[in-house]
Amino acid sequence: MFDFWGQGGFSWGSVRDRVVSTMLVTLWVFIGVEGAVVLPGRARKRSDVGKATVIGLLGTLVIYLLISVMSLGLMNPENVANASQPAMAYLLESAVGPWGAMLINGGLVISVLGAWLGWTLLAAEIPFVAGKDGVFPKWFTKENKNSAPANALWLTNGLIQLFLFTFLFSDAAYNFAFSLASSAILIPYVFSAFYQVKVAKNGIGYNAGERRTRDLIIGAVASIYGIWLIYAAGIDYLLLTTLLYASGTLLYIKAQRENGIKTLMKTEWIVAGVLTALAILAVVRIVSGNISVF
Repeated sequence: MFDFWGQGGFSWGSVRDRVVSTMLVTLWVFIGVEGAVVLPGRARKRSDVGKATVIGLLGTLVIYLLISVMSLGLMNPENVANASQPAMAYLLESAVGPWGAMLINGGLVISVLGAWLGWTLLAAEIPFVAGKDGVFPKWFTKENKNSAPANALWLTNGLIQLFLFTFLFSDAAYNFAFSLASSAILIPYVFSAFYQVKVAKNGIGYNAGERRTRDLIIGAVASIYGIWLIYAAGIDYLLLTTLLYASGTLLYIKAQRENGIKTLMKTEWIVAGVLTALAILAVVRIVSGNISVF
C-alpha cells in the first residue's frame, strides 16, 4: 500500500485527465481482439469464433491488470516508469533474479513472432473479404495455390515495409503509428456498435420471440464507449485518418463500377466530399506545422 495513491494524495479532478491520456494506448493493446471475427470462414466450427474472441479478450485483460498492479509491489512508480523495454523483464528480474529476465525476453520473442504471423493474416484477410463482398476491387480476391489472398498479402506487406523505413528518419515513428492506427480503428468500432443497436432494435436475424434486450444494452454501452474514445483520441489524429479514408473512397468507387454501378448515391458523394475536404485540411495543418507527423 506504500504510496498507493501517488505523491500528494488522490484527487478526483485528475482522474479524467489521466484516463484520457491513456485511452489511445489502452485501445492500441486491445486492437486485434476482433481477429477471430475477421477469419470466421477459415474456422472449423463457427462456435470457435465466439469462444476465441471472449477468451482472448478476458485473457489479455487479466494479464494487463496483473502486470499493472503487481509491478507496483516490486518497484516504486519512478523506477517502473523509467525502466528500459521490455520493462517486465526488469520487474521479474528484481523478484526472482536474472533467469526472470531471460524468461520474459524468450517469451517476448515468441510473442512477436506470433503477432507478426497474426497481423500478416489479419491485414491481408480484410481487403480479401472486402473484395469478395464487392466493397473493394476484385483484384484483392486473387488467391494462390494454397488459397491465400496473394494480391492482398503483397500489397499490405509492401505498405508495412514502407512504414518500417520511417524509423530511419524519426524515433517517434512508432508512437505516431500506434496513435494513428488507434484513431483509425475507432471509426469501424463505433459503427459496429451502432449497427448492433440497429440489429437488436429492429430484430434483424432474430427468431420470433427471441429476446433482444441484452444485445441492445451491450450495443448501447459499446456505442457510448466508442463515442468517448473518439473524444479522448483528440482531433488531430482523427483528422489524419481522413487521409486514409479519402483515398479509400477511390477503391470503393472502382469496386462499385466493377459491380455495374456507374455512379455513387447522393449520400455517398456527400460523405466522400466531406472526407476529401477534411483530408485537405489535414495536409494543410501538417504543412503549416500545426500537426506533427514525426
